Amino acid sequence: MLTSGITWVSMQTRTSENAQQLISEAHNSGLRILLTAVQDEKLITDSDYQIRYISLLASLAKQGADAIEIGNEPNIGRNAEILTTAEYTALLCEAYSAIKEANPNTLVISGAPAPTAYFGGCSRRGCDDLLWLQGLAEAGAANCLDYVGAHYLSGATSPREESGHPAGSHYSWYFWPMVERYYEIFGGARPLAFTAFGYASPEGWGLPQTFIWAENTTVAEQAEWTAEAVQMATESNKVGMLIVYNLDYTFSEWEACYALIQPDGSCPACDMLRQLLLQQ
Repeated sequence: MLTSGITWVSMQTRTSENAQQLISEAHNSGLRILLTAVQDEKLITDSDYQIRYISLLASLAKQGADAIEIGNEPNIGRNAEILTTAEYTALLCEAYSAIKEANPNTLVISGAPAPTAYFGGCSRRGCDDLLWLQGLAEAGAANCLDYVGAHYLSGATSPREESGHPAGSHYSWYFWPMVERYYEIFGGARPLAFTAFGYASPEGWGLPQTFIWAENTTVAEQAEWTAEAVQMATESNKVGMLIVYNLDYTFSEWEACYALIQPDGSCPACDMLRQLLLQQ
């Protein structure tokens, strides 16, 4: 990571028990760490649980987390009801105050919504991502975050392209159109943080059958497009953070198809990022 110019590492956590170890390992390696505080979806609407959740966030900040993401894809309820945008914003603002009191240097990132138009609106079952972000913006969330969280994991074209994706024309298939829409919703008040960004490829580690849209993406394209997106982000004031998903998480085919380090140990994307980020 360090020889590729990468300065952040990201982890998910549900408790504060192992947080200090994760934070120390990152800092001792010369990296900053983003912790995504994964919410209990079955309890997140309960006020007592929210108090415990905010306490967790404050604990992570106090232990030295450099950034905290408030929830994982909070706009979808896989097996439970979700918070409304107003309720989530209220939680976010309480969390922001608790985190900054515990550690003023810890960055606060709103939970990146799952990009989707599946719900056709917003309800307790789920909320389409643009409507979710619009609801947050209208509720004043910009005052309670440092970065607007985002996920981009479904690309199959260059990040500069706006058409040509095998799955269709929905904006979420294309990197920069997503950047522009998310950024405009908040009126440019806050930059975006892509807490998960990656291109899937069947070469090397295989591809799940449900990822048919990525079947023609080569490892060379995965590397080229990743570096291209990083360059676009660094040249723009619209994106302040981009966490590549992932380097070597190969425990299942779903994660492995995104891994930049190949089975033979090579990492074409690392080589390109090194040229881009360490050229100065």
